[in-house]
Amino acid sequence: KNITLEIDKTKTNKRLHGLWLSLINRCKNKAPYAKKGIFVCSEWQEFKPFEQWAFAHGYGDNLYLSRIDINKEYSPSNCTWLSQHDVKMKAGKLKYGEAT
Repeated sequence: KNITLEIDKTKTNKRLHGLWLSLINRCKNKAPYAKKGIFVCSEWQEFKPFEQWAFAHGYGDNLYLSRIDINKEYSPSNCTWLSQHDVKMKAGKLKYGEAT
């Protein structure tokens, strides 16, 4: 076995689990996202299906989860992985061509 690979995978899973917990908490009752009607789909209420989707859709430690349509839920059909730069561009915090 490649011990380095196992250590890296554990680190990745910890980060990914933290991202998942963050989105679950962000959409709980009384949270700002919940007040806007934004929720986490039933499939992603458990970590394992979210983790499987993430790795099948290009997850990397340098990427962030982003909703394609910001007015809709967190779900496989409405999420993608973006770089920090692209997340800022999408949010309108950077102008085209500006560095992160």
